[in-house]
Amino acid sequence: MKKGALWMLPILAFVSCQELEPLTENELQEESVVKGVHMTVPEIPFDGGVAQTKSAMTVNEATGLSFVWSEGDATGVYSTSSGFACFDLASGDGMADATFDGGGFTLTDGSTYYAFYPYELSAKDKTAIPLVYSGQSVSADNDMVSPMTKDYLWASAVSDAGNATFSFAHIGSFLRMKISLPEGTAIDKVELVPMYGEVPQTMTFDITSQTPTVSTASPVMTVSTTGVTVPEGGKATVWAAMPPQDFSADQFAVQVTSGTDVFSARAAGKAFTPGKAYRWEIEPVDMTEDPGYGFATVAETGLSNVTASVEAGEYSGITYMGGTQYAVVHDKLNGGGIVFYDITINDNGTVGAVSKSVPKGTSESAVTGRDNEGIAFVPGSPGPGTLFVSAEADQSIWEYNLTGWPTERSLTIPADMAVDKISSNKGFEALTYNATTELFWTTTESELTKDAATPGLLRLQSFGTDLKVSGRYLYQMDSPTKNAAEAAAAKSYVFGVPALAALDDGRIIVLEREVYVPNGDYSDLYNNSFTRTNLYVVNAGSDSSGILRKTLLTSFTTKPSLFTPTFANYEGMCVGPTLPDGSKTLVLIPDTQNGSGGLTQEYVKVITFK
Repeated sequence: MKKGALWMLPILAFVSCQELEPLTENELQEESVVKGVHMTVPEIPFDGGVAQTKSAMTVNEATGLSFVWSEGDATGVYSTSSGFACFDLASGDGMADATFDGGGFTLTDGSTYYAFYPYELSAKDKTAIPLVYSGQSVSADNDMVSPMTKDYLWASAVSDAGNATFSFAHIGSFLRMKISLPEGTAIDKVELVPMYGEVPQTMTFDITSQTPTVSTASPVMTVSTTGVTVPEGGKATVWAAMPPQDFSADQFAVQVTSGTDVFSARAAGKAFTPGKAYRWEIEPVDMTEDPGYGFATVAETGLSNVTASVEAGEYSGITYMGGTQYAVVHDKLNGGGIVFYDITINDNGTVGAVSKSVPKGTSESAVTGRDNEGIAFVPGSPGPGTLFVSAEADQSIWEYNLTGWPTERSLTIPADMAVDKISSNKGFEALTYNATTELFWTTTESELTKDAATPGLLRLQSFGTDLKVSGRYLYQMDSPTKNAAEAAAAKSYVFGVPALAALDDGRIIVLEREVYVPNGDYSDLYNNSFTRTNLYVVNAGSDSSGILRKTLLTSFTTKPSLFTPTFANYEGMCVGPTLPDGSKTLVLIPDTQNGSGGLTQEYVKVITFK
């Protein structure tokens, strides 16, 4: 076993050679005296550092980690033509190089052999060595024992006079996280969540071609902890073994759980190269603390029933075009589903006259069934500008001119947000663009299928004016008030994020909504139906947290009424005009599902903030 604090692995139970089948007759030469094989292992340099040989296991801040063998170590030795055997340490305890004995087997001169460590019986007569990176745990601050059970090594050598000298290489790499938290904080687990990729959990390594292949992967890599308490000085050290994968173009959310408290940080991805060690200095923030992204004054200033002006429909998104002009998307109309609203917002934030018109690109299009949901206006320079529309049916975001006809340009959608990566009818509803930051923003209504184990976790995605991917951030929705059984039994139940509104200073307003309509009688329908709407403010550009922190802007609930039917599923939202007193306006519209048999009506709602 590997000696020293880092490599002492007392919990490994290696299978003895007696359990192995012997090598083939080509290899079995009972009259020969086996001289054994010689195996050396390199040190593990920190990324950018140069390793130095050490006689004992230490961690050197300037160089890296070293490796030594110890009594009880066992390696597998394999030949593609002649079988497989276990070799046990014969001499070299405490050294970086050692001699291993095959226990009566000899090697055929001139043959190429492959060795791997730790010895794995299930790899017998196979070239694909199983690698497992899941199930990592540590039991104390700076515990370097448990994660290093995932240190897989391989080597090749040609036998000469019954001997072979193997120079091992590491298949994976290592990550040391120094986590700044209040002294005495007990850490229960550390989770690593890539913004885009997934972390391999199981792999195979072909020792003849030196190729690792991913078998299973997960959006979360977890290091469980027991007995880890932040020491004096306020920095805990947690180690992890990392599979060989390039995350240099990605970033990670690092989630640290302590009881019911969650601390979060954002860390730059690395190209986790075999045989290297990497270092993260992490300063997670407390997710329970309000980051102060809100506004001093927030008021609901206007609500107007506009059913008579625009007719009942399925209006899902809205965007401001200047003056009194807005573009709205109807999710059942042809083409991009684009219609135009003319909305007068008075100086005090109340709603004045509202009217609607339909452009030719919508009324004359033959394209149907795209389930258009979100819409964003991009001002022209110097032209009139264009509209982008998100379609949930195929997870696309296409550009249209102001007559409603497509321009054939679209945003480049990341692979993990494609239509086959979302839950049914839970894709792109939200879409917003801000001309000052020059960024588009969208997210899926509910979590991606890969995030199913983390309910309510969304990935906010931005795009630049080149229509290519820009940044990504994680967002955690509030828990719903209805459980899974209640939601499944409902006549209608919707939970998720249908709208975003990007502000000039980089902040984003996120609309979370829950809609519940029970599957009961008339009384149950009117007494227990509700829509719950929460508006939160996040600041993706300046938040160092791995999962964005959020400040509540405002919240409201609507319910059915026989006399004042204000029950409304607000699904469209945009930043409107600035009022004379400097207040910003937020304009919201509901999706009434064509009035839902009289249960809902069309509204324009205005919220002001300053």
